Amino acid sequence: MADIYEKITGLCETKGISGSRMCLDLGLSRSFLTELKKGRAKSMKLVTATLVAKYFGVPVDYFSESPEGFPESGGETELSIDERADQILSGLTGNGDVTLMLDGKPASPEAVKAFENAVMVGIELARRVNREREE
Repeated sequence: MADIYEKITGLCETKGISGSRMCLDLGLSRSFLTELKKGRAKSMKLVTATLVAKYFGVPVDYFSESPEGFPESGGETELSIDERADQILSGLTGNGDVTLMLDGKPASPEAVKAFENAVMVGIELARRVNREREE
């Protein structure tokens, strides 16, 4: 059976993207694929597997290496919007070997900052909506 690294790199090749591009798009650390490739990581958490599966349009079970499933499976998985936003935003600035593009041109630092601010404003708006719904 192909290991997780081979499955992901195969999907990247099929989609015509690099592993770095996938990590950047998903807000995963740059070391994510390296850890899998070198065998220091042999599985993914369910949250990560779900993100990768949705990205490639495959079922999440595609990445399960064992009948027990994923390391933290066994209940509802929660993902904080704040944590996910932090992952995405850190991916914007934390990857020096990728040029961020906007409308076909390299994004200026000001444009990246504007996007970061828009994400933070969106989170605050979502909080307000959620609080109003609870009342």
